[in-house]
Amino acid sequence: MVVGATETVICASVIDRHSQYAKYHSYPPKAIVIYRDGIANSEFDNVFEQELMGIQEACVELLSIYQPCLTYSVVNKRHHTRFFRTDSKSNVTAGTVVDSHEVTNPITYGFLLNSHHAEKETSRPAHYHVLHDDNKLKPDQVQMLSYALCYASARCTCSISIPAPVKYADLLAFRANLCIHRNGQIHTESDVAEQATLVAQTVNVKEEIMSKRIVLSSKLAPDSPFFL
Repeated sequence: MVVGATETVICASVIDRHSQYAKYHSYPPKAIVIYRDGIANSEFDNVFEQELMGIQEACVELLSIYQPCLTYSVVNKRHHTRFFRTDSKSNVTAGTVVDSHEVTNPITYGFLLNSHHAEKETSRPAHYHVLHDDNKLKPDQVQMLSYALCYASARCTCSISIPAPVKYADLLAFRANLCIHRNGQIHTESDVAEQATLVAQTVNVKEEIMSKRIVLSSKLAPDSPFFL
């Protein structure tokens, strides 16, 4: 068994997703690409080691010889880097990638991707840190995959600032936070001030969410993507 609550939760989640995938494909996925957010730069090593351990443990529980290729990337949205066009003060075009070591981390591989178009404000690119890559993806492949997933959100007809799986995870986490109370306070892992503003703007959301049950369809198409 995995020691530690974090690894245990991850292990259970991975087993559940892999089991759903295997129902329609008769075998677990050979390659897994993980996008993770909400991690400070100083926590990269610790969180990655814990989560990688949980994922590997889950794979062993599914099948003793099952060792999928993993690509693990952290998506950082909270930074102060901005890009502008050289011929004006307007935003750069959606799809602009900057992976120069003068801008990113010179030790580990990473890149900044401006995947969306901001109409009225300065666009903020997402900073991607590729911490692990068994799939041996080329930089162009990682960048194109990340950019393509920014078009996969069901809420929008254009690209968004982060990959759709990360956005969905943010939305689910926010809804869950509204239902979690401890000593009369809402506790989150995000910035307290930011969450306080969001909660103030959605006073009635909590009651609505708690009164309704969200049911996901079990009849998924065989080629449906599975997001971890």
